[in-house]
Amino acid sequence: MQTKLLIVDGVSTNRVALKVALATSWYQVETVSCAQDALALLDQGIPGLIIVNDTLPDASLLKFCHLVTEKTQEARPPILAISATRHLRAELLTAGAEDVLRSSDGVRHILAATRAVLRGRARDEEWQLRDMAPDHGPSNLMLNDAQTTPVLRISAIGASAPNAWIDHPKLEVQFANFGRAMPEITKETQSRVTVLEIPKGQERIVLELISNLRSNHDTRNTPILAITCEGQAEIAAQALDQGADDAVVEPVDAEEISVRIQRLHARFHHKSQQRASVLDTAESALRDPLTGLYNRRYAIPYLERIAAASEKSGRPFAVMIADLDHFKRVNDTFGHGAGDVVLKKVAKLLARNMGASDMVARLGGEEFLLVMPDMDRKGADQAARHLCTLLAQTPIRSMELVCPINVTLSIGLALSDSCPNVKAAQMPAALLDSADRALYRAKHAGRNGFMSAQTAA
Repeated sequence: MQTKLLIVDGVSTNRVALKVALATSWYQVETVSCAQDALALLDQGIPGLIIVNDTLPDASLLKFCHLVTEKTQEARPPILAISATRHLRAELLTAGAEDVLRSSDGVRHILAATRAVLRGRARDEEWQLRDMAPDHGPSNLMLNDAQTTPVLRISAIGASAPNAWIDHPKLEVQFANFGRAMPEITKETQSRVTVLEIPKGQERIVLELISNLRSNHDTRNTPILAITCEGQAEIAAQALDQGADDAVVEPVDAEEISVRIQRLHARFHHKSQQRASVLDTAESALRDPLTGLYNRRYAIPYLERIAAASEKSGRPFAVMIADLDHFKRVNDTFGHGAGDVVLKKVAKLLARNMGASDMVARLGGEEFLLVMPDMDRKGADQAARHLCTLLAQTPIRSMELVCPINVTLSIGLALSDSCPNVKAAQMPAALLDSADRALYRAKHAGRNGFMSAQTAA
């Protein structure tokens, strides 16, 4: 599906030239000549991007940004502004423009900036859907005025001399050269905004560095601002296409650089919070909320992976189903709150007494699943016996309990090598069934012990 773009420009030749360039890049483009017509079009649908030039007969760029924000609220599309007025650029960025270019930067830079903005918006929408949380748009993300933004400035021989933005009071700048760029960033500076100055004659090495930063696991999310020499808009466009988050062509005011850096840093932390939220959500979906152990949703696919690995390596593994004995009596005697305490304490005991590569999950109720990779029968028997003995000798104590509670455990044990003719795909179900039947036998044998498919204890 083609992305819909809206060009707002008071000069007809500008509109035609830019529309032709964008249309050949497979965008659906509409054009209008004034702010009033642009606002009217927003009633028919929100475009993926608005490109607006500082040639409008009925509004300044600042007013236009505010009008679009007021009309669309949280659904506001990103705005790419084009202005030759240098001192307004920082103000436009602060007002919500996604980027501000100069008409002299050329169509190539505008196309690259368009692609960069749309890529960023697509990532925003994807993370928002995953997070299922409201998002107020990256354009308005700014840091608190009381904070300073950490920056790593990377320069090379021939780079421009230190300029005013380096001493900006809202920036905390560290320095590195291109030869130390990757090690410097991969240490503890991933969250710093990396500013790459691109001197004439060294464009190739800097563009390669951007690609390397983006492809490296430790630096792929590092915010990058590229600064090119005057007249090097083509290099700025290439930097954006290589993965830079932002690119600007000198000359540029210190305040504009500061605003761009602060926005990149704010977005980095916003995305980091979104990623953490998604990971937390995914983790919580795989965890039992009471005990913190893995749940069935995680345990069964894990068991399937272990079975597949065992089939390839030829090394056996063990499966246990453990069940608390007479747990209903605990709930009936001490209450369900005490029963929850017992389940949590038993879960911790099981987890602490399993190997680092073993998996413990709560299947439901008072039933637990234990999977032990690379485990033979002798080791599995010892582990099951140890768990039964340990729990029987460890009364459950807690400040939440009026007195210690004694509980015991019954375990059904199954070994993968007891099913030599079963394929890996059927192995998990076969072992769970075998362990469940062994657990049933352990219960009927008097509880507080384990039974395997072949031996009793």
